[in-house]
Amino acid sequence: MNNVIYYKIKKIPNDNSFIKLLPKNVIEHSINKYGEDGCIKSLYAYYLLGEISGVNLNTLRFLENGKPIVDEMQISISHSKNYVAVCYSKCNSDISIDIECHSKNFNNTFKFAKLYKGFLNVSNDVFYDKWTEYECLLKVLNYKVYSKVLEDFKGTTFQLIDNNDKYSVSIYHTGILVEK
Repeated sequence: MNNVIYYKIKKIPNDNSFIKLLPKNVIEHSINKYGEDGCIKSLYAYYLLGEISGVNLNTLRFLENGKPIVDEMQISISHSKNYVAVCYSKCNSDISIDIECHSKNFNNTFKFAKLYKGFLNVSNDVFYDKWTEYECLLKVLNYKVYSKVLEDFKGTTFQLIDNNDKYSVSIYHTGILVEK
């Protein structure tokens, strides 16, 4: 059986009626992690995960670091500004997804650049592509400190543009990538 990884990237709707379709455990987790004002992106990501994968969101559990897990598949979610990104696979392989909106104030990213001095003189686009690859590696390693080189990243990185915003998206995978 091929290792197929499904993904979806979608803009967060203005209508929050999807929240009433989510189970209590997902709502409580998102509020505890992001607060009442910041949880909408997380909640929509879980809604989208359930919609594209068919997973019963009542079966979601969360590790201490917040990573969502479910028995029947590998899952990963991310969100930034107006978009959410989710991926899943029913095969037993490491997957992760990360999306980042490019900051208009590039100096805000200096903390990460200090870790990788070679990134100090790269374009904004290259920097955010590498940033999302790094975040994917952290997720695969359950957020353990990662000091290896980014050449360990296996997957796909691309950009999308929405009005005046540009986003970098990375998906860590070793299989066939299919957009849902």
